[in-house]
Amino acid sequence: MDSLSAANGFTLVEMLVIMVLISISVALVYPSLHNLREKFDTVIEKSTIDKNAKKETFTSFVNDGFIYKSISTATKP
Repeated sequence: MDSLSAANGFTLVEMLVIMVLISISVALVYPSLHNLREKFDTVIEKSTIDKNAKKETFTSFVNDGFIYKSISTATKP
């Protein structure tokens, strides 16, 4: 009966070995993913700056170089 119940689960040592292997693999992969994330953020920032510059250039072209501010026609009581 004892040999049957011992085969049903994992031992504590086996679980610890699995946890160590997972933590080592995460430690190896995380730095490359972190660098990839920083590069992605840089690309997004450059794209946003470029988009805003094109928008301002187009607005200036359409308005003949003048920046018009919207004026509300509503009167205050």
